[in-house]
Amino acid sequence: MRSRVGRWVFGALWLSAVWRTADAQPPDDTPRVARLVERLGDASFAEREIATTELASLGRDVRAQLQAALDSPDVEVRIRARKLLELLAVEGLWAGSFYTPGVGPRPALEHFEAIAAQTDNRLLLGERYAGLPNGLVNLSNEPLLFWAAMDAVCGQIDCRFRAHYELLSPGLAIVSGRRGQNPLAYAGPLRAQLTSARRLFQEDFDYSTAAAEREHVFQIQLEMIWEDRFQLVAHRAQPVVVRAVTDDGQPVASEQPSGGAWNVVSAGAHYTSATLRLHPPPVDATRLKELSVAWELIAVGDMAEVEFDPRQDRETHFQDDAGITVTNCRQEPGGRVELELTIVRDLPIPDPQEIVFQENRISLLDANGERYRRHGQSHALTPEGALYKLTFIAPSSNSEPALLQVKYPRIRSRRALELVFHDVPLPHARPK
Repeated sequence: MRSRVGRWVFGALWLSAVWRTADAQPPDDTPRVARLVERLGDASFAEREIATTELASLGRDVRAQLQAALDSPDVEVRIRARKLLELLAVEGLWAGSFYTPGVGPRPALEHFEAIAAQTDNRLLLGERYAGLPNGLVNLSNEPLLFWAAMDAVCGQIDCRFRAHYELLSPGLAIVSGRRGQNPLAYAGPLRAQLTSARRLFQEDFDYSTAAAEREHVFQIQLEMIWEDRFQLVAHRAQPVVVRAVTDDGQPVASEQPSGGAWNVVSAGAHYTSATLRLHPPPVDATRLKELSVAWELIAVGDMAEVEFDPRQDRETHFQDDAGITVTNCRQEPGGRVELELTIVRDLPIPDPQEIVFQENRISLLDANGERYRRHGQSHALTPEGALYKLTFIAPSSNSEPALLQVKYPRIRSRRALELVFHDVPLPHARPK
């Protein structure tokens, strides 16, 4: 039964309109949602499927009623409600944040502050970036994806943004300077920009055979950045070219293998780059009318947390499917702390396995709530579970470890996001 429910709902949740519909859902839909939840236990299988699909189409605003339905005396209602909540959580993981600008022009800094507040992304402003222009910016009142909103504000004043260079403090630094004319594409929490295109004509002459060998190479460089709230743990080393077509309608094929190996993303990283190698377009083609690439990602979400004193509490802490045990916590002279713990999960071991050690967040605090600085980590998969050996440095000379925080994901999801660029300029000068 659960697998059939999953197939019906999964198809519905793939629609991007689900989340837009949810934003527009009026408050007086509550009675309708209650009736749909009740129909999850209908005697008719067809009625149960219809109710499941309709609830999925209403999106995230039905979560409260579905959460309440987990206590229903009807087993079928509980099963379907749980499955819907799981799928809604996965869809929410891949949905981008939206910013609603409001009516009328506003200073750029007010827009940035409102964007950060509405989307839960960290923007570095204020004294550190003094001199940032604060001209009036006028946006429509329609909701904008986070990245589209950032580009729209920067496009109206002389500023741009970049990833913050300190990995332990993720976020975007807003700096002065005109934004480039890079072709852009958005997909949920992801933004991509093309940075350069290169066309190379090369001729090698072999004297032993008196033969010339000519080569024509074409490649495009792109950069990708993702939201703070999006917890990416792995990505394919190379995006896959789905479609490339010139302005005169000529298709351009990819020269690189599909997919490639996985790269594991370290905590705090929010940026990467890649190179697309294409068969050279005709030299008289001045633009790519469309360039579509798919990038396969693995992300985690719905983070749960366990807290306890690592020095005094050596019992295994169970929550959800996780079991967390500290086997060693020792403070050495100079404020250095050696910590060893094991995390056991029922969640399947992913491929690549290194994801297991990047998807969990482990923090150590002293009695005043000050956070220890992570200094080093080694890890291994053992028969007992994922073993971590961590080193922390105390925030002050009189600090002692008092609280261990372990955050782990309830969901892990793999999906390919498609990025579509339009009207991409090409280098097209012929060699003389």
